[in-house]
Amino acid sequence: MVETSNRISGTVEEHELRSVAQLRMLHALATMGRPHRRRRSRVDDLRPSSRYRDPRRRSRPGHRTRGREGETLWLRDIVHIAVDARGRPVVRGLIVDVTEGKRAEQALRRSEQKYSEAFHREREASQRLRALDEMKNTFLEAVSHDLRTPLTSILGSAVTLEQSGMDIPREDAIDLLQRIASNARKLEGLLGDLLDLDRLQRGIITPQRRPIDVGALVRGAVREFEQLGGREIECGSDELIANVDPPKVERIVENLLSNASRHTSPGSRIWARVERREDGLLVIVEDEGDGVPDELKDAIFEPFRQGPGPASTSPGVGVGLSLVARFAELHGGRAWVEDRPGGGASFKVLLAEA
Repeated sequence: MVETSNRISGTVEEHELRSVAQLRMLHALATMGRPHRRRRSRVDDLRPSSRYRDPRRRSRPGHRTRGREGETLWLRDIVHIAVDARGRPVVRGLIVDVTEGKRAEQALRRSEQKYSEAFHREREASQRLRALDEMKNTFLEAVSHDLRTPLTSILGSAVTLEQSGMDIPREDAIDLLQRIASNARKLEGLLGDLLDLDRLQRGIITPQRRPIDVGALVRGAVREFEQLGGREIECGSDELIANVDPPKVERIVENLLSNASRHTSPGSRIWARVERREDGLLVIVEDEGDGVPDELKDAIFEPFRQGPGPASTSPGVGVGLSLVARFAELHGGRAWVEDRPGGGASFKVLLAEA
């Protein structure tokens, strides 16, 4: 600590300015290690002055400097203006080494930041675990339903054929065999969706583009769609040659049609078409259902997310729309849903041409 007391004259503001300049000189001498002779004065005769004591006392925030051996020091300047026995103002200045306190403050700040970051990481991890647990429960519920339904049908048809010893009318036998084949294809599609979703998440699927008539591809997907349930599908796609991945585009159309059939009542209409735009091809599938609430228009494209409605009326694993969005991204595009004029939902998929 370096202390000085010097008799000066002038206004109070001038005293303070001179004291700061004097402290800077003392600070330089202290940090350079040079000997400093304290100027003598009648310090013992000083008495506090209410005129200068509170408003004229200054404690400057700590500032950083270098010590004799290059180490970092933190110093604080303290200035106090008083008057001596004759009523003349004098200045008392102190330079206080606050390095240890500053280091402790910095260590405390680092510790607080470290534990704050650890707390945020733990909270985010906990939220991810809860989301994964909910996703797992939803997945198991949906998969168990979608697996049980076709398996029950396959098993029932096979047992009927087994017990009859094939001694049943030909038409009945053909109907049972068609049911077995149809439900087997449903199981194959379900497993294919799950495997494709896993491959997409791992980034091991790349689009295999080639020129093809996308209009004819959409018309073919509509014609072969088996889950009509009395619904009418209107397809208005003209010839459009584009460089796309045909199997992926076909899966997009199939999944959109399947989603529309699950969320509409029998006898309602579904529309499917493809249009050319400046930024690519636009695949559109619309329905006369209840539509999609605004708060779910982004979430329904996430894996294992179900749209509104009970599972009994709209069963599904919840990966169909997620695959639609991922296949669109493979083509450099995107998928979204809008409200259809007149009611229902309008699903749109943009496919950028290579």
